[in-house]
Amino acid sequence: MGNKSSPNASDDSNLSVQLDFQQTVNNFFMQASGIFCVLKGTDYVFELANPSFLRFFGQRELIGKKLGVVMPELTKEVFESVLNKVYSTGVTHTDAAMRFLFSQPGSAPKEAFANLTFQPLQNVNEEVIGIIISGYEVTEQILARLKVEELEERMRLAVDISNIGIYDYNILTKEVVSSDIMNKILGINPGLPPDGYAEMIDEADILKLKEMFGKALETGQFDYQFRMRMNNGEQKWIQTTAKVFYNDGGQPVRILGTLKDITESRVAEEKMATLAAIVESSEDLILSKGLDGIVTSWNAAGERIMGYKAEEMIGQHVSKLIPADRLQEEDEIISRLKKGERIEHFETERIRKDGRKIDISLTISPVKNPRGEIIGASKIARDITNQKSTKRQVSESEERLKIVLKASELGTWELNLKTGEIWASERYLQIFGYESVGDLMHDDFIRHLHPDDLPVREKAFKTATETGVLHYVSRLIRTDKIIRWFEARGTVLYNEANEPYKMLGTIRDMTTEMNYRRELETREQKFSLLADSMPQHIWTSDPEGNMSYFNQAMYDFSGMTKDQLDPQGWLGLLCAEEKETNRQLWLKAVKTGELFKMEHRFRRHDGQYRWQLSRALPQKDEDGNIVMWVGTSTDVHDWKIFTDQLEEQVKQRTKELQESNEELSKLNNELAQFAYVASHDLQEPLRKIQTFSARILEIEKDRLSDKGKDYFMRLQNASRRMQQLILDLLAYSRANTAARHYEPVELASLTDGILEQLKDTIQQKNAVVEVLNMPTMHVVKYQFEQLFTNLLTNALKFSKTDEQPRISITCVVVPGSGISISGIDPKQSYYHFSITDNGIGFEPEYNEAIFQVFKRLHGKDEYPGTGIGLAIVKKIVENHAGFITASGELGKGARFDMYFPVGE
Repeated sequence: MGNKSSPNASDDSNLSVQLDFQQTVNNFFMQASGIFCVLKGTDYVFELANPSFLRFFGQRELIGKKLGVVMPELTKEVFESVLNKVYSTGVTHTDAAMRFLFSQPGSAPKEAFANLTFQPLQNVNEEVIGIIISGYEVTEQILARLKVEELEERMRLAVDISNIGIYDYNILTKEVVSSDIMNKILGINPGLPPDGYAEMIDEADILKLKEMFGKALETGQFDYQFRMRMNNGEQKWIQTTAKVFYNDGGQPVRILGTLKDITESRVAEEKMATLAAIVESSEDLILSKGLDGIVTSWNAAGERIMGYKAEEMIGQHVSKLIPADRLQEEDEIISRLKKGERIEHFETERIRKDGRKIDISLTISPVKNPRGEIIGASKIARDITNQKSTKRQVSESEERLKIVLKASELGTWELNLKTGEIWASERYLQIFGYESVGDLMHDDFIRHLHPDDLPVREKAFKTATETGVLHYVSRLIRTDKIIRWFEARGTVLYNEANEPYKMLGTIRDMTTEMNYRRELETREQKFSLLADSMPQHIWTSDPEGNMSYFNQAMYDFSGMTKDQLDPQGWLGLLCAEEKETNRQLWLKAVKTGELFKMEHRFRRHDGQYRWQLSRALPQKDEDGNIVMWVGTSTDVHDWKIFTDQLEEQVKQRTKELQESNEELSKLNNELAQFAYVASHDLQEPLRKIQTFSARILEIEKDRLSDKGKDYFMRLQNASRRMQQLILDLLAYSRANTAARHYEPVELASLTDGILEQLKDTIQQKNAVVEVLNMPTMHVVKYQFEQLFTNLLTNALKFSKTDEQPRISITCVVVPGSGISISGIDPKQSYYHFSITDNGIGFEPEYNEAIFQVFKRLHGKDEYPGTGIGLAIVKKIVENHAGFITASGELGKGARFDMYFPVGE
């Protein structure tokens, strides 16, 4: 069996070649810019019609319908007679300018022309079974011969309308729901399980199909062709396209897809023959090539466009047509094709056989084999040399006109001087207050002119008939009774007898401009009155810095007249030593457009130089261009003298403050040393009091009265409280003044150590302490030990006697924008420590006071302590750039929230 091939191998190969070719011509059909359609039978039933055909003849539902039903207007023209002639004789007919007249509701009939070729469509027995119509629209060339429009973008038209089956596969339940068409294609009954389908797959495709299915579960898409064996032994080629759906957890749960029978080779052959005929009748060059650039097909239009016949190009490399300076284009095209990209309307140059370069528009599509592998490309090339030149000229003219009209907001009009009929643009109608022109005549628009301006209009029209140029400015009364100003300009056209027969022109709404002129005049008057009444010196200059206006205060100050002051402005009033520096700074501001601000001295009329603060701001138009400078000069001489004196006093006060700060720093150091020494010296007599009182109680207890014993007990308690107070004061002092050594600290280990130290108290109170999510922070370790010790001791101390104590310490990272505390940086992240308990709590009014030194909310006998512990906590938090808040509710526990910057 080593050299034997499958009996179907040749058929499969031929079918693959046919499908490749079919895909090539199919790509052309969907992308072609020319007019194409296929009519079948003597009733001329539409089998195919591309987008260009629909655009030319009007968008309608055509496929499967008779020509006489969907386009009855064509049966009354030469069109149907040409169809009959071609169908009966089998001879191709070409009409370079076939005329059509389309009726359009609500408007005049549309006249159009097309260059069409009517070619008989034959079956394999060479019998005429239909007609292929191809060509392109030439309306603009016939009617205007001035404009060239490129045909609409090539669009795909689906030509394969074969039956498609649908299925829904539930991956979790292994259930398959199939449509009737799918069951019919496969010859199965509904409800067939997945294993039943697997048994029908051809053995040669099982492994590949499993591989594709596995990839589909990852990518979400499934598109594959394979063979299946029917129950009757028939083999069918099946194409399936499906999408995978996933649940919220990303697990594939469902596959929804389509299934199609693609074994109808006869249909493929007929379609291939039809499309091949279309390709050969095309006015565009259509070629196909492999990924190696070798041309594999070349249609008849190629000889007309490039000068080469098919036998001269097939087997040649496509670079034969490419200029040397554009060879890199082919590498780029191949690279994009390999990625599956389609290239549309790519304009470039190519070399004809005679060596002449022509402009070409290329549309390039990848060609795939039945397994979806890209094996080559199909190209459609159109000679756009003439169109490109004409289009460029038309486009430039139209663009210039559009820019002018849009920028000036002009309304355009055409007036028939013989009939009085007028055509007006949308902007023209807007100016007069109309939504549409309707049946209005020129006299209707004249009635809108302001009665006082009618003589102006009559004089302008009389002058226009003599000179050929119209121009006047007038007011009009709109349809909504609003009065507006407009400017009209026009040109008179003359016939061969030199008689005026038409006038073309524009109108421009000048209301804003006229109002602006009036408002500007009023503002200038107000500005002058206001400026002259102000004691400040006010002045203006042009964009180049030449001063052009001064208020009266400037003339009064300088004692100069307008002619004396104008040449230099305030520059002429400056001290000689300041003049050049000031001039350079002023010119720099003028050049950069930045604020001008300067303190300098002006010479008063009595010869005294006085300090002035001058400021000037540029005034800009809507485009940001400087149109003028407006400046003020304020006499600050007295203030300047006072400021100089004040600055001297500030310097003296600053020196005294520095000396005070140094003295205060020295006192603080001495106070810290005193507190440390005092705390140690005070503890020594306290220890002796505690020691000797304890020994007296132990030795003399039998001789002491109960009252004496009570006094000694009170003495010991007082000394212990005094000792604790000294220790707390020392700790508070250390929190304020001690050197701080910051280091990375694992707070989980630190809190574990604290809990071990408090183990006896925790067990005694049967407390539950929970510590979660402790981070590693850069802190002063001994201070954080004291911080958590104080907070935990506090929570244990103020627990309830009738309820098991529960204490929780947690930490999370939160954004500063979500913390409502003054001083928090909203752009910074923070460690948020929360310490909560279910103890006796406190009133909310003490939320702030609880952190004060010596602040106690309970009696010393009820809850022992010095009232310094929470003050120390707050100081440690502040030492670490943190924030702390307290909240409580009497009988329901307390809560402390601490926030430390992440990274601190």
